Amino acid sequence: MIKKLSIIITIIGIGIIVYGYMEYDKYAEEVNSYELVNAKVDAIEINAGVKTITFKYDVDNTSYTSKITTDENLEEGNTKDIYYNKYRPTNTKLSLLTIYKSILILIVGLVVFIFGMYLNVTKWVLSSRKKRLLKKGIKVMANIQEVLVVQKDKGKNPYKIRATYTNTATNDTYFYESEEDFTDLKDIVSRKNITTIPVYVNPKNGNDYYVDIESIKV
Repeated sequence: MIKKLSIIITIIGIGIIVYGYMEYDKYAEEVNSYELVNAKVDAIEINAGVKTITFKYDVDNTSYTSKITTDENLEEGNTKDIYYNKYRPTNTKLSLLTIYKSILILIVGLVVFIFGMYLNVTKWVLSSRKKRLLKKGIKVMANIQEVLVVQKDKGKNPYKIRATYTNTATNDTYFYESEEDFTDLKDIVSRKNITTIPVYVNPKNGNDYYVDIESIKV
């Protein structure tokens, strides 16, 4: 489940980064395509509460007019700096896109992507550790002490197994706890009357172990 979640989060992060880049591209295109010009308010129309202002301005000794819908308090004869498109002078705006939106989106996307990659790396480390312990660890059959239901605030609650093992040679008792698993381990243990579970222990570090819950699912 962690693997699927990490992949989904990573893909979402990439998607947000791409969207942020597209927004930056829009910003860059506007900055490169539009220039300021001092325009005169030629006419003001109000229709159904919507104010449309006709601006008149000159570009390269050619006069143009353009209508912009705005709530700004302007009167006929006033002048105002507006943006016109260098390639289509009749296309005008009162303001251009800012870079802040694209930067914010890119930052969010990067954070989500890094988090997804962190989950991927964590999954890989846990998987490598599991394979190493299964291959080189000392196998002991631990007695199942209890099956816990890990309470979560929302959603399905995972299970984990607590088990103990007593070394008869030294009479030392060791306690082990499995990773969380969304399979109903309590039902499996009860239905199959399972009392012991394999635990693979690092011979050089007793705190490094793997409780093989996969073996009881078979």
